[in-house]
Amino acid sequence: SSMGRRAAGQSRCAMAGPLSSGGRRPLRASRHAASPSDREVIIELNRRGGGGQGEATVEPEGQEEGMAVVRGLAEETRAASRERLDAFLSSSLIESSGTGGEEGGEVIDVNQPSTAEDASMAEFVRGLRAQLDSFEVAMGRRICGREREIRLLLLSLFSQQHALLLGPSGIGKSMLSDCVLDALDPEGGDVYTFRRQLNRFTTPEELFGPLSVRGLQRDVHLRLTESYLPGATLAFLDEAFKASSSILNSLLTILNERTFCEDGSCELPSQVPLLMCVFSSNEIPPENDTSVRALFDRILIRLPMKPLQGEELVAMLGSMHRGGPGGEPSSPEAFLRRGDILRIKEYSQERVEVPEAVIDLLRKLRIHLRDALDVNLSDRRLLQIVQVLRVCACLNGRRSVNKIDCLLLQHMVWDHDVKNIPRVRKFVENQLLEGCSSLGEWNKRRDKIFRDAIGVFDGDVYMRGDSMSARYTAYRRGKMKTAGRAKAAGRATGSVRGRIKALTTEMEELVCLQGEFRDPKCSHQFLLGEVLELQPKLMKSAKAVRTLLEELYLLEECLDRESPPEVMVELFPDTLAMFSKTWRTAL
Repeated sequence: SSMGRRAAGQSRCAMAGPLSSGGRRPLRASRHAASPSDREVIIELNRRGGGGQGEATVEPEGQEEGMAVVRGLAEETRAASRERLDAFLSSSLIESSGTGGEEGGEVIDVNQPSTAEDASMAEFVRGLRAQLDSFEVAMGRRICGREREIRLLLLSLFSQQHALLLGPSGIGKSMLSDCVLDALDPEGGDVYTFRRQLNRFTTPEELFGPLSVRGLQRDVHLRLTESYLPGATLAFLDEAFKASSSILNSLLTILNERTFCEDGSCELPSQVPLLMCVFSSNEIPPENDTSVRALFDRILIRLPMKPLQGEELVAMLGSMHRGGPGGEPSSPEAFLRRGDILRIKEYSQERVEVPEAVIDLLRKLRIHLRDALDVNLSDRRLLQIVQVLRVCACLNGRRSVNKIDCLLLQHMVWDHDVKNIPRVRKFVENQLLEGCSSLGEWNKRRDKIFRDAIGVFDGDVYMRGDSMSARYTAYRRGKMKTAGRAKAAGRATGSVRGRIKALTTEMEELVCLQGEFRDPKCSHQFLLGEVLELQPKLMKSAKAVRTLLEELYLLEECLDRESPPEVMVELFPDTLAMFSKTWRTAL
């Protein structure tokens, strides 16, 4: 009957004995089952407070000598891992002499250059950068608020690419171009600067020189090009887009191929010494104007300018009584020679590398321009862009282009719509910050890697933060596969090593990039404003990424050394823990 069954149950409880200290009843095996069910064990461990006891790391059976051995092995593993990490950092984040900062890529002017040519170029670049800094300071006293335009015009000059100054009248486009063009020292060689304002009535004689009367008497079509555009080293063409289509088409070969047909036959075109031509205009030519499209495509660097505002306007007005802009300022001293510019370009073409990451970014940008912005980037412009990036890296003392240099693309690919400039910049910034947005995903992959790495230690080690059910499952699984642990360990270790390598490769690129931002003045002279704006976003996760990379290097070293579980727990106390005596007794 029901009363009889209730009495029998009470008698069995009385036979079980009193509760242990703390009101906890010990686990006991049932007569009808060989062992309690998983659910019963988990409930009992939770009731006992197994969470706090289970997380206590067990020392080797009270032997201090054993713990000393474990600590010694852990220190050896940590030292070997740190040595590997330092080797990576020394090869990618080289400390530049004289700055104390870290730079990415191979640097020309640090440590020992690889060849005598590199040593000579390192010395030359150091002196040239000092001259560029002095020139920019002198230009700043003459023209306020145009530091970005000055730097990019100088970069265009060293790259031997043409530039466009776009903006309303009266903002100093002509004065800015005159100052930059005057930087070339006329005493350093045959240097001549050609300046002309174009309109729809401009004739070829005004640009290319008059026809030779003596040549006409001999039935020869010959132009006298001296002191005209074909004989110029530098050129400034104001309001160039207002010229007739015949004039614009005549400029194409001089600008691109650097050749000119003096005799009209074009059988043997003459090479022109033109390094750079600066154009200026008040408006962008219409996109459907086919007469201007070819010329506009040959102008690589395009710089929209606006009237000064805010502090820059106040600085300009305040400098008038100090002999600044508007007070008969003196031009900066010329310091460049034609040979210097040719030397920089030649060295950058031969010795400056373009890594796969930059090539991949250019490929993605070209697709983005075509699909999202309806802008077609020609092959010619793409090759010219690569040349500008190489020269930029060389002038910054590097033998390798990096992804930060690609911020210059916003000034070279926006085509006829000025609104595309922030869009291109946003795309490049997203590519630079791609690793920062992947930090959450990297942490998840790291946890999975750790879980699989300690799979060979199931029954000994568990991940901190795991639920009671997950710990118990790991313990039971480890006890059941003890016999085949060696073979399983080899397979698991090989898989984990491959995943660690893949993840560290992704993170190393971001670490190198963050190393560049530690001292942007040293490694990115032409992008100082853009880099300083992007620096807080990229460096926000620098510490977390560096810590995660150190952990992965350490875990890989543990796998290489086949470290025991005690050493793993000693090296990763915040991630791993060993099952305690309470767990082992209860289970």
